[in-house]
Amino acid sequence: MIRRLFKRLYRCRTCGDLHWGYAPPKVCPTCKVKDDYVPVNLSESATLLGLFLTPPSPIKVGGDTHGIETTVGSSNTALISRKERQEMFRELIEEFARSKGYHLNPDSAHLEMLIESILDIEERQGVKLCPCRLGTGELMKDLALLCPCHFESQQIFKDEKRCWCGMFFAG
Repeated sequence: MIRRLFKRLYRCRTCGDLHWGYAPPKVCPTCKVKDDYVPVNLSESATLLGLFLTPPSPIKVGGDTHGIETTVGSSNTALISRKERQEMFRELIEEFARSKGYHLNPDSAHLEMLIESILDIEERQGVKLCPCRLGTGELMKDLALLCPCHFESQQIFKDEKRCWCGMFFAG
């Protein structure tokens, strides 16, 4: 594993545990699942941290490697172009797929539609929710639907070796 020169936020896909560091833990200290953390981008980090921080007034969150600064509870999606956000999210899901031995859907039109849908959801709700599963609209209840979700526990993955939306396939 390459050591990063900057810290970032990681989320456990199983229980939602958040970790701030140079790399994710090998084992989640909350649910004890191995190798199940994914990196979380700046705007999603701010939204997730805003759920758990007090006071509820806006809190400044320091910038990432691009020097971007945002306020918890607001989206910084306007600060980064849609194309840049697409590229960043594609890198994130490619890294995730590689680390788990999965591959992305080879149908590029379907994959691009999923990425667009997830970014649309992020613009509306502040986090990247799985586009194929219905959320409640209450972020605390919808945390299990953050993309990539914990699809390995779903029957469709066991039967068809893919996630709900068809973004990820077993190797």
